[in-house]
Formats: sequence, structure tokens, C-alpha cells
Amino acid sequence: MKRSRKIYFYLIFWHIGYIVKTVMRTSNTFDITVLGQKIKIATDSDAEHIGMVVDFVERKFEEAKGSIKGINTQSLLIMTLLNVADELIRLRKNKAQELDNVISKMRRILEVIEYNDSQRRA
Repeated sequence: MKRSRKIYFYLIFWHIGYIVKTVMRTSNTFDITVLGQKIKIATDSDAEHIGMVVDFVERKFEEAKGSIKGINTQSLLIMTLLNVADELIRLRKNKAQELDNVISKMRRILEVIEYNDSQRRA
């Protein structure tokens, strides 16, 4: 292998190693309890965010549990997952629609500015 290739590969592996070390340094480990289950997680999020996520999941689980009586825990968890996924997809669609509306308004404003500019030059 040529010397330049060795240096190139060394730089790639060094960079990958640096990224992995950086990720490992920024990861936080938490022991959490979700729906009575103790779980250890590693994340870049802070404790406040993790607490909000756990509260959200438990609240959604209780909502599903309240709407369906006599269902086993596994089916209830699947219902909770489906409800959360539905909410996420709806939010993403709304966000995309809002972004499209903003872009349309910006285009109209730009057209008016360009029209006014062309009128001044004429």
C-alpha cells in the first residue's frame, strides 16, 4: 500500500475514533422506570428531557388504558405506540404544511419586491 493511502486510512480511522470518543463523552446514562419496568439508557439528552419523555409515555399509556377495558399489557403497549406514532405523523404533516405556507408567502413578498424594484427602474 502506498504511503499516502496509509496516511489517508489512518486519518479516517483517527477521525472515526474521535467521533466515537466524543459521542461516548457526551452520552449520559440514566436508570429510569417506565410503566414499572427499570431500564438503563444512554443518551445525549439531559435528565429533564428524559423525565419529560417518561412522563409522556406513561400519560399516553394511561390514556390508552382508559379508553380500552380488559386488554392485556402487550396489546395496550401496541395501542400506545400506535397512538404516539399517529400523533407524531400528524405533527410532521402540520409542520410541513406550515412550512409550505411560509414559503408561499415569502415567494409572494419577493414577487412584490421584484415588481416594485422593476417599476422604480423603469
